[in-house]
Amino acid sequence: GAPTWAPPVAADGIIYVGTTAGRVHAVRASDGRGVWTWDAGHAIDGAAVVEGDTVYILDTKLELHALDRRNGTPRWTASLHDAAIAGGPVPDNPTFNHRAATPLVWDGVVYCGSSDGGLYAVDAASGRIQWRQAVGAPVFSGVSRDGQDTLLFGTMDGSVVLLDRRTRQETHRFHTGGGVVTTPVVAAGNVIVGSRDYLLHAFRLSDGTEAWRFSYWFSWIESTPVLVDGLLYVGASDYSRVTALDPATGRARWATPVHGMNWGTPLVTADRVFTGTAAQNLPGTVIAHVGGLMALDRKTGEVCWQFLAPPAPPNGFGGYAGSLALAGGKVIAAGFDGQLIAFSAR
Repeated sequence: GAPTWAPPVAADGIIYVGTTAGRVHAVRASDGRGVWTWDAGHAIDGAAVVEGDTVYILDTKLELHALDRRNGTPRWTASLHDAAIAGGPVPDNPTFNHRAATPLVWDGVVYCGSSDGGLYAVDAASGRIQWRQAVGAPVFSGVSRDGQDTLLFGTMDGSVVLLDRRTRQETHRFHTGGGVVTTPVVAAGNVIVGSRDYLLHAFRLSDGTEAWRFSYWFSWIESTPVLVDGLLYVGASDYSRVTALDPATGRARWATPVHGMNWGTPLVTADRVFTGTAAQNLPGTVIAHVGGLMALDRKTGEVCWQFLAPPAPPNGFGGYAGSLALAGGKVIAAGFDGQLIAFSAR
């Protein structure tokens, strides 16, 4: 019932997704029937995180909510914006395509970035803020982990930060030439991250030097790569394609045009790669895009099928902005038309 920037998330046969109307929906993957709905009061652009019996989700006013998985009852809310430090209230999302920080739950603590230039650690059970670490720029990237204690995330000043969660000391800070809204991925001894400098970067964990870079020809890289069986799969914005790469060398195995902006993470199954694409109908748009869903052959990148979404309305977006979910043999997408849609994953 409302346009959706957030990706659907699947857990135990239930799909969880937030909308621009500020509602969190829990929906059965088997038949699309609603289980519960909860109103956050503010729009939701980011992915829900399911851990144990709790759903964690961040709204656009940077309030982190913990909900009971069974019925959506709120357990606690924590504000992740310090107005005194930021110099004012939470601003409107400045990322153009509604990128949002995705929390990480690790050993009973929720780690999440903020537009006030900090990374927060919140007790998962009570919602009490344990600490805030200043990182110098707004964080719209998701947080990932490596090893026993390292947190990884990107910032809007182009940094990729590796932070020890125990000591709160930075162990590395890599620099790209544009804002980083993708979640860093560790593969083949490298930290791999997309940037708004039109490059996919790989930095060596051993010494911090750049291992390789892959050009996306004047296209932001908003898609967080996914590592499956030793290969990376990643989307692009205006470049409009999905690419399979070797994480050690950055060499492409295949690259397939998908005719739309694919900001989400590709969904990889045993023999298919699925992606959602978005289209915009805004004044001054130079490159035409198509919104929809596409299935690719995992080995070759060949197109297996394409589904076209309703056209973008005037001054708006159409198609699917977020990553896709896989549940019960179904690929599930949340669209700008306010609907969830499911296809067979075969």
